[in-house]
Amino acid sequence: MKLLLLYLGIFLTSLVKYAAAVAMALAAGNPVWGFLICTAGGFLGSLGMVYGGRHLQRWWQKRRGKNSPSKRFTPLKRKMVWLRTHGGFVLIAALSPLILSLPIGCALSMTFIHSRKRIVLGMWISVLFWSSLLFGIQALGQSAQAQEILSFRQWWDQLF
Repeated sequence: MKLLLLYLGIFLTSLVKYAAAVAMALAAGNPVWGFLICTAGGFLGSLGMVYGGRHLQRWWQKRRGKNSPSKRFTPLKRKMVWLRTHGGFVLIAALSPLILSLPIGCALSMTFIHSRKRIVLGMWISVLFWSSLLFGIQALGQSAQAQEILSFRQWWDQLF
């Protein structure tokens, strides 16, 4: 039961903050289950944000009221222009699982690209890449550690 609750917590965390879920899964110790749970949570989190984000955006605009867009060049707009010219959607998709969070990455991506399918595909590729990299390193580390233990034991047996 404890293990089920742990994996459920990892899954729910990966819906919103992927990096925290990966850290929790790496601490749990099983790279295969961590990979599957974090990847599934990242997929569903990005899918939910892209397709549910439009409703959230409409609700937010109704709540704030109709503001006329300002013509001023603010520091935030300057950063958005830099981001669009120096990487755009690819940079956002690559960095959003670890540095940003998936909802923020999806919201920023929706300002650059209006194709929901491309946003979801880009986020899924990014989540799959980061999951493969991080959990692959953990799995290799565990297998290398197991090989070290076995080789040390063989050496010890040969010594005595």
